Amino acid sequence: MLKSVMAKKWVLRFASYKTPDDIFNLVVNGQKTIETRPNTKDFNVGDKLVLVSMVSKRKIEKTISFVHIYKSPKEMLEVEDFNKIFPNIGSKEKLLEVYEIAKTKWGKKYKNELETFGIVAIGIK
Repeated sequence: MLKSVMAKKWVLRFASYKTPDDIFNLVVNGQKTIETRPNTKDFNVGDKLVLVSMVSKRKIEKTISFVHIYKSPKEMLEVEDFNKIFPNIGSKEKLLEVYEIAKTKWGKKYKNELETFGIVAIGIK
């Protein structure tokens, strides 16, 4: 007997990197097609993501197309295209620097979750 699984809806908040809504706008215009988070949620293909800008409060809904789990950002970037995670960042090394800065900027909880549970690359469409 097949069991029907209901898609979940997740709300993810987006901070900005250098200018207001810069990362959120990359999602809106379709350049950013992979979102990453510490692997603390049970994301599944077909689930909905409501992405919310912490700056402008704008929202966009996307569907999860894949879920790839890695032990670390470094391991993830050996497989995933960094330009789909953070378009225009320039290099894998630069994106790794961003993750290191985020560990400090977003506090101990983020750092501990990332180091304990690893990172999830979420395909968004």
